[in-house]
Amino acid sequence: MSENLKAHIYTTRIVVALVVVGFPVFVYFNWSRNWGISDAVIVAIPTILLAIVIAEQNVYTYLSGRLERTGIEQARVAAIYQVVDTMLKDPTRKGMPSKEDLGELEHRLRLWEDRTAEANFAKFAAQAVNTLRSIERNSAEAVWDDYLRLIHKDLGEYVESFT
Repeated sequence: MSENLKAHIYTTRIVVALVVVGFPVFVYFNWSRNWGISDAVIVAIPTILLAIVIAEQNVYTYLSGRLERTGIEQARVAAIYQVVDTMLKDPTRKGMPSKEDLGELEHRLRLWEDRTAEANFAKFAAQAVNTLRSIERNSAEAVWDDYLRLIHKDLGEYVESFT
């Protein structure tokens, strides 16, 4: 997406250069060479170029805001992935994780659910929290490894896609 932002910046610069340099030259040649181009066309040219610049800036603003939100979401996913990864690789853990680890995982999932702007992420986080609470409530120790591995796999694929 950053390549798209560069393209919009360069397009805007080219259009601005055309307005600042090219338009006065065009008007000069129209008057000095008697090309006979109407005043309506001469007024329309900078108006159209200005509209292009405004449109490019709107796209640039939207994309840069979207890129920032995407970076925030990626950081949240990476933080949750790191917690799950640590829980899975803990050599002292047998069966059910410690209360601190579970509290940390639930806290991060809740934050992600509450603060995300993406509906799919909120849905995933809500389902993960509900499953976490259900397993904890039912003391289903045999399910913990499968649950943690599934979350680790799902988040791992996403983390790998942006690293």
